[in-house]
Amino acid sequence: YYPDSITYDVRHVGDGAIEAEIGPDKGLPQGPLGNLLEYGSVNNAPQTHLGPALDMAGPRLARAVSDLDDGL
Repeated sequence: YYPDSITYDVRHVGDGAIEAEIGPDKGLPQGPLGNLLEYGSVNNAPQTHLGPALDMAGPRLARAVSDLDDGL
């Protein structure tokens, strides 16, 4: 169920800026496991997934937002 716990919120914060929060929702099943998976623990190695996903998707997101801005 962990993948289903990853959600996002996008907000307009003024002056044409937006802000997004992406990650596991601790109120959903297995959501509280996000930090444990991403950063590991004394007994478990980290399984980084959100950071690399953002690194891969970030440039595409920035282009999409820029294209939206250009169309306004």
